[in-house]
Amino acid sequence: MGEEFRPVELDDGDVICFVGGWGITSEQLVTSFQEVIKHNEKSNLQALVDEGLMIDDDNESYLLFTKGVNAEVLRIGSQAWQEGTIRIKYSIEFSPNEPENPEIEGTPAPPENESPLDDIRRLMKDEN
Repeated sequence: MGEEFRPVELDDGDVICFVGGWGITSEQLVTSFQEVIKHNEKSNLQALVDEGLMIDDDNESYLLFTKGVNAEVLRIGSQAWQEGTIRIKYSIEFSPNEPENPEIEGTPAPPENESPLDDIRRLMKDEN
């Protein structure tokens, strides 16, 4: 199996065919994971386990999430299947409500070369 995984965006109608001939569209795969999360519905994912694609030899690792599994992908508009290894990775996205370094109203931002701790240092120096 390949070692150079890279993120790929599949269209809803693109088909993934796993070893053994079991196939699913990328939309169905995503929906299956969403159903597991929302309702603990495991029907399509159970098919992956039944085909031996999810559990590693040690019966502890899920191959699809660790090493990946051999598969072929047929993209909409493509003339041929592309062979390779598919692995699923989750990503977590975050959008802060406020900028990371918001300026406090009425307080000017310190000059770029000055640390916010310089004011504290000056106060400590004045106290001595």
